[in-house]
Amino acid sequence: MTRLLNGVGLGTFPFANPFTPVSESSALALIEEFLRRGGEYFDVSPTYAFGAVEEMLGRALRGRRREEFFISTSCGYVRDGDGYRVSGKYDDVVRDCDESLERLGLDFIDIYMSHIPDPAIPFSETMRALADLRSAGKVRAIAVSNVTLEQLGEYNQGGDVNFVQNRFSLINRSLSSQFIDYCKDNEIGIVAYQVIERGLLTPSKNGLAEYREGDLRRRKPEFATPVQTRLREWVGRAIEPIADQSGSSVTALAIAWALQQPGIVLTQMGATSTDQVIENLAGVSLDLSADALQQIEAAYVKLAEEIKDSEGVSIRAFMGLEDYDLYSGSASGR
Repeated sequence: MTRLLNGVGLGTFPFANPFTPVSESSALALIEEFLRRGGEYFDVSPTYAFGAVEEMLGRALRGRRREEFFISTSCGYVRDGDGYRVSGKYDDVVRDCDESLERLGLDFIDIYMSHIPDPAIPFSETMRALADLRSAGKVRAIAVSNVTLEQLGEYNQGGDVNFVQNRFSLINRSLSSQFIDYCKDNEIGIVAYQVIERGLLTPSKNGLAEYREGDLRRRKPEFATPVQTRLREWVGRAIEPIADQSGSSVTALAIAWALQQPGIVLTQMGATSTDQVIENLAGVSLDLSADALQQIEAAYVKLAEEIKDSEGVSIRAFMGLEDYDLYSGSASGR
């Protein structure tokens, strides 16, 4: 399967202010800059600021020709007081879609996604709702997110899944060869998110103290001081020289690397500044040489060996990702 659109989408979660605060005027300017530079794909969710980001994105796109942009939004959470709870129930999925369409001011959603598996509901019920929305013309393509290979197979029993969105980066090798082969065999495009690990894959020397109170990263295991200090040191020592040789930033390198992995059709990237928008899109045109790819792989293998020797665990376990509770919710308003 070919890449989806130009390979980099604008993730709008940062506009809900989980990281560096972004005013609405700044967010609108970033959306405009992304479009001006050839960007087309926007990823949003009704859980981002309780629907306010969908409404803002709708205002930003109003008046534009529908073929100029591509929208992905999701279902899977329902409002529960000051937070959300997981739900893949048929009626909740359909209601979520209708409410998102109203907030966005659109007649259809390009990709409609099950944000998270609901273990209490048969996946077939969720898929029936998604398929019915597609038949009604409200949805063009169906996706699932944050799934294992077993869960993906269950969702796709009827062959209705078009895309799968999972977290993936050059230090978070979360996609097995079996997962990638299944997607290839079933013509399912893989959308990768957190490709630069919320800024962890940059040479920045920021520690936890540099993040404001309320910044999401302050409570994420991969940003614990010993973890991010070691990973950022590795980025500066092992990855930044490869980026320099390739004439790119580390961010663009990480995006280009992901796009050159089997099965990946899109990287979904957030941004809080114009420079980040430009840097993200630069990853699309960066064609890494075989030598650069080999150097990146050698650096990753060496890091894995070093962490195994010193900590006795894998890189993912060192980052706290093996035991991470997906249902703790980083985008659920809690």
